[in-house]
Amino acid sequence: MVVYAGSDGRRWNRPTRLADLIDIDPATRAALGDCLPNLRFLLDDLTTVDQSALRARNLTADTLLMMVLLATAPGNRHLAEELWPLSDDLRALWTAPTGKAELQCLIRYIFIVSETRESDLVPLIEQLGPEAREIIMTTADRLRAEGEAQGEARGRAELLIVQLSARFGELPAATVSRLRAADSGLLDVWAVRLLSAGSLAEVFGE
Repeated sequence: MVVYAGSDGRRWNRPTRLADLIDIDPATRAALGDCLPNLRFLLDDLTTVDQSALRARNLTADTLLMMVLLATAPGNRHLAEELWPLSDDLRALWTAPTGKAELQCLIRYIFIVSETRESDLVPLIEQLGPEAREIIMTTADRLRAEGEAQGEARGRAELLIVQLSARFGELPAATVSRLRAADSGLLDVWAVRLLSAGSLAEVFGE
């Protein structure tokens, strides 16, 4: 089964049969006929169902919450309002043996993909208790710190790109991509090597 939730809200518009996914011309397709593999997968297109329809399914609390978030969270500024009807399910998830870890995953996903403010989510989550409120605050702080670190690394990567280009000329696209994907530690190593390197290869230790 494929569970689909397009981030832009568009419905699934691709084949669900393996035979239709094979890129061959019509004449070859006709010649092969029944010899083509014709497996089919089940599709659960979450863009075609609303929250009430999902709640009507016989789902566990964690599965229901996951599906609702997949369907509604991306880019949503009012997610907290839409989750209030699921307060009982949030409580069921929270009281489960793995509830703390699962709630943390849900909150992290919400912060990453939605545009809902932390202040709007706090009243919804703190009804579960002070420990749940601490999870939302800690997760928000951690994501802010990660964002700041990523922003700092991006800035250092761009500076190193300028320095390397000034020293060795225009950089290959693959090198630029490599620099932008590197973490701060690796950027530090390359920056130090640049001081004495005679070639681009020496900077990267190649």
